[in-house]
Amino acid sequence: MLTLELTVFLEFLEYIKEIREEILIRKSLETNRIFIPNNARLGNIVLAIIKKLKSYNQKVNNIHQIRASVIANWLKQYNLRQVQVLAGHRYISSTERYLQDDLESLHEIVNNFHPII
Repeated sequence: MLTLELTVFLEFLEYIKEIREEILIRKSLETNRIFIPNNARLGNIVLAIIKKLKSYNQKVNNIHQIRASVIANWLKQYNLRQVQVLAGHRYISSTERYLQDDLESLHEIVNNFHPII
C-alpha cells in the first residue's frame, strides 16, 4: 500500500474542498466523482503543475524529473519488486535504472574488501 505524505494530503484536501467545488459550480455539474473531466489539454495541465511546483522549488524542470524523483524515493522505502509494481514497469531492469549509488556504502565496501587496505 502506498502511503500519502502530509504535503500531498494537504494539496489533495485543498483540491477537494476548494478547487473541485469551484469546477462543479462553473460547469453546473452534480457528480460524486473526485476528479472531474475537463476539456483542457493534458499538456496545459502538466505545464500548470510544473509552474506551480517551480514556485516552491526552482530546480524542477519537467514531469520526467518528478517521476524519477518519486521512483528514487520509493527505492529508499520499498524493495525493488514493490517499486516495479508501483512505477508500472514491465521489466525489473527499467526500475533498476533509478537505483542511486550510495557513495558511503560503496566506500565502505572498498575499505572492507580491497586487498591492499
